[in-house]
Amino acid sequence: MAYMTGYPILGITSNILQLLIVENDDTEFHVLSYYEEPHSAIKDGNLVDANELIDKIKKVYEKTNFFLNTTINDALLVFPDVQATIKGNDLGILLNTEGTEITLTHIRELLRETAKKAQAVNQQLLNIYPISFTVNDVSDIENPQGLIGNSISLKSVSVSVPEGLFMNVLHTIEQSGINVLDIFPAFYCNVTEVASGLNLKTGGNVIDVGYDYTAISIYENGIPKKIRILRQGMKGLADILAKKYQISHDNAYDLLKTSVYLDEKTAEELVVYRLELPTGVLDITEQDLAQTLSAYLEELIVEIRDVLEHFGKQSQFPIIFIGELLKIPGGKEVISSFFDKKEIYFYTSDVVGLREFNVTQLIGCAKLLPIREKLLKQNYETAKTEDIRLEDKNSKKKVQQQEKQKDEKEKKFWDKITTYFFD
Repeated sequence: MAYMTGYPILGITSNILQLLIVENDDTEFHVLSYYEEPHSAIKDGNLVDANELIDKIKKVYEKTNFFLNTTINDALLVFPDVQATIKGNDLGILLNTEGTEITLTHIRELLRETAKKAQAVNQQLLNIYPISFTVNDVSDIENPQGLIGNSISLKSVSVSVPEGLFMNVLHTIEQSGINVLDIFPAFYCNVTEVASGLNLKTGGNVIDVGYDYTAISIYENGIPKKIRILRQGMKGLADILAKKYQISHDNAYDLLKTSVYLDEKTAEELVVYRLELPTGVLDITEQDLAQTLSAYLEELIVEIRDVLEHFGKQSQFPIIFIGELLKIPGGKEVISSFFDKKEIYFYTSDVVGLREFNVTQLIGCAKLLPIREKLLKQNYETAKTEDIRLEDKNSKKKVQQQEKQKDEKEKKFWDKITTYFFD
């Protein structure tokens, strides 16, 4: 029999499903396991294949449970950045004029009232993230519980996302038998990890070049302020290769990840890929690949610069690139050539065992969890559970109980979706 505790962080990007289990102590966290599965269930910001996503979710949890010899069925979800909207909120409530001890009940009331006002048009409120509290005239309080006051206010950031994607993803996860404990937007997690890892607390422009899209988010004093999504990413690079060389998209993406060198100024006439075509053998050189992709990269970077200029004075913060683009040799050189007068950083989470994976958002989530867990007095760690073995004579009964609980949760799901975390 085995026991374990850890934060189960489930990340969904437009092409990868990730499950990271980390264990926190007072000074750092330790990776217990990490598994990922490629998927094509989300396209253009919409869930197009729920069955595939269910299958992938079950697969990463089965692998994790087998490796750790335990049973995990919870998730702290990192939600994709597709068309996210950020809104700053400042709301207060009056307490007893003689002074009242502030409790979790007051915090939850503030969250509920903020939720009513934070809803974006035609979007679903994803969650609310407290920044600081003010009790009477004392501001910048991280956790007001236990203080005495006659008024309390909350400064927070709310994030909304497309309603259809939100409901479908949440419903699909629950259909997989996984219970979502809390939700964090990917850009917020990225900002948290980048600000912490580079010690750039004042502000920064975080540019995440992903598969389907590029997310540009600005933070100031550790708080996300704005986000923009560009419908260009690594998929566009692969599409160019697929069209030019008449190969499948999957083969083009493999070529992109394994053989491409992006900087045409230093690329060589070295054969890096050989294609067997009906007309004969085609040798592709490093120089040819770099020239083919340079126009697309230039267009993407021009759009990024336009967005940053539109952000105004905040665009003067350092620029930090993260994501898949950094894994391609020559990518950093190409990016730097367009921002020669800017302070540029290229960031990858430096966690032992995870350096080769794109897990910045998951690590950022792990750093956000203890603060939020303490404030809301919730237990986000995986419940200490006994491994259920087939030979256990009570296993059948346990499975039946789990199925019954799952059915009950399914019935309640659509009723609770609009007040998911605040009751």
